[in-house]
Amino acid sequence: MIIGIDIDDTIADTYEVMFNYAQEFTVNYLKRDAAIKQLNDCKTHMYIKELFDWNNEEDIPYLEQYYEKIIINTKPK
Repeated sequence: MIIGIDIDDTIADTYEVMFNYAQEFTVNYLKRDAAIKQLNDCKTHMYIKELFDWNNEEDIPYLEQYYEKIIINTKPK
């Protein structure tokens, strides 16, 4: 028997961790202002790219830099 569990915001608080790193990435890597963005401005982590106005070329470096940190720092609900 194979059991699959969707952990992103189902049993773990992924979105908040991703949002915080997205702000850091936007300010430090992309050199853009992210101060106007709020955690509740976006429904889920799936929309972070749109919330911070990243293009496809900017999305990849974010995941390369922060994916491991996101996984390590995401706490179960």
